[in-house]
Amino acid sequence: MTADGGRLTNLGGRERFTVFEVLERIETRLRTGGAAGARLHLPFLRLAGDLLDWIGGILDPGLRDEFDARARAFLRAQIPPGTFARIAAGDPGLALRINLRLAEAAP
Repeated sequence: MTADGGRLTNLGGRERFTVFEVLERIETRLRTGGAAGARLHLPFLRLAGDLLDWIGGILDPGLRDEFDARARAFLRAQIPPGTFARIAAGDPGLALRINLRLAEAAP
């Protein structure tokens, strides 16, 4: 939603970058939410991945590289060292999607 209550559904510009602020706020609540937050981490990563993929598909082409770089940085921040094995064990498909997104920037 926009600040004035409008929908972002049909917008493909820079306003889409606000998704990172929202996702970061959710992640902070999960991280500080104890066991309940930890249980929701994988579903959160699934939702975030789906949302980022959807936004990337409707985003203005001139913004995609920047958006993809922000998406990769967001995912890296969500997966501290040692956590990826737990993700791969809990949801191999999600682990593959994360790896493919992160590999997009590899030389």
